[in-house]
Amino acid sequence: MGRKFADNVLEKQHNKLSLLTNSFFVCEKIMDIAPDAFNPAPRVMSSMIRLTPVNREDLHHSFKRFMFREMFFNRDRKLKNNLMESLIEFVKLHDKKLTKKEAKAIIEEYNLPKETLNKKMENLSNEEYSLLYDVLK
Repeated sequence: MGRKFADNVLEKQHNKLSLLTNSFFVCEKIMDIAPDAFNPAPRVMSSMIRLTPVNREDLHHSFKRFMFREMFFNRDRKLKNNLMESLIEFVKLHDKKLTKKEAKAIIEEYNLPKETLNKKMENLSNEEYSLLYDVLK
């Protein structure tokens, strides 16, 4: 893959591509590949990355990864509904219960803009994804 694309996948700043990829995989860069390694040579540098699927058991320990993974499965839902259902599901994994009312109260504490909460996941901007990532504790 192109190096720029690979760098976006591995990027520490949060964009939609890196959050999506890192929600499902552990990503690591293996090496850069010069254009002259190909015939015909592309005009850009390439990179090789390894994508290792995230073990479902590991998700129990990574709140952010679990939340984004669950929300990406339901990208056609509004963010507020997606957050609520994902919170309830995460708590259920730890043999506890969370009501919808309690989940809504937690979401309100995140102080996310109402416009962002009412958007579908697939329509969020990179800035909104980054904001969401930063507020999830």
